[in-house]
Amino acid sequence: MRLIQLATQPKGIAVEFQELPYQRCLDSVRHGTHDFTLHVDRTDNLTLLDKSFTDWSLSLAVKQGRFTQMSQLNTLAPRIMLAMEYPYPDEVYKRLKEMNAVIVERSFYEQSDEEAMAFFDVLENERIDAIIVDRQWASKMIRQYRLPVTILPEAFHNEPQFIGFREDRKEQAALLHRLLIAIPAPVKEQIHAKYLNEH
Repeated sequence: MRLIQLATQPKGIAVEFQELPYQRCLDSVRHGTHDFTLHVDRTDNLTLLDKSFTDWSLSLAVKQGRFTQMSQLNTLAPRIMLAMEYPYPDEVYKRLKEMNAVIVERSFYEQSDEEAMAFFDVLENERIDAIIVDRQWASKMIRQYRLPVTILPEAFHNEPQFIGFREDRKEQAALLHRLLIAIPAPVKEQIHAKYLNEH
């Protein structure tokens, strides 16, 4: 979002952001309610900007003090929870199969602080060994609410994410693409580093 704001504000282009559940983001663009959606890939069946400006970094969140590295999970056919709302890449399921993991799916979209905190409660009683999470979001939640949860240091899966749009928004997408690639690389790196520190 910060990159888009930085790219559009000097041109006097007003941009409004709205946070929605994942599927509603896709449907909103398909139905023309919104022009773009962030953090999508080729499996979402939208037209995409050619260049990726961010990654989806998936990691394993575990109960604090229970595990310190991913190899410890490989010895016990772990129960790993996924959020049902997201179509995870095939590589994620392949890795889970290699671990002999039992996949537990749960519907989840946080609309309040309590719901965000409750998402991690399943780790407390150890019925779930780990949760696959977006690393940046989970880090923010853990720090903000001082949750007894640790994110394992190894990345579980990284995948580039794109800005998606409907075919009839091609002209606006071309403009956005030009503005984004015009931002100097050092500025992009500073914004990314600041975002990571805030989360």
